[in-house]
Amino acid sequence: MDATQTNTLDRDERWAISVPEAGRRLAISRAHAYRLVASGDLPSLRLGHRTVVPVSVLQAMLAESLLASGRRTGGPAGTSGASASGHLVRRLEDGLGGGDETDGGVAC
Repeated sequence: MDATQTNTLDRDERWAISVPEAGRRLAISRAHAYRLVASGDLPSLRLGHRTVVPVSVLQAMLAESLLASGRRTGGPAGTSGASASGHLVRRLEDGLGGGDETDGGVAC
């Protein structure tokens, strides 16, 4: 972990967030966030009866998506944050499909 990541984590105070909060940050439904956790596509930690997503995981996923988006379009990475994060959501949804609003059996 480099100094930039450490500083970001220190400012946020919370190093891990709930699955519904991770879904909000990724602009996906709560149910879809739980499906991603259940399938392993969204790495998470089980702390007692609670499932949380490390903030650093979300940051890394978004950074990876931005870099991949830049390589694919031939433009500089990060030229359009909105389309890159939209790509991340589409990529995650494509991996799971479906759209029902169940929790996928994952407890929070």
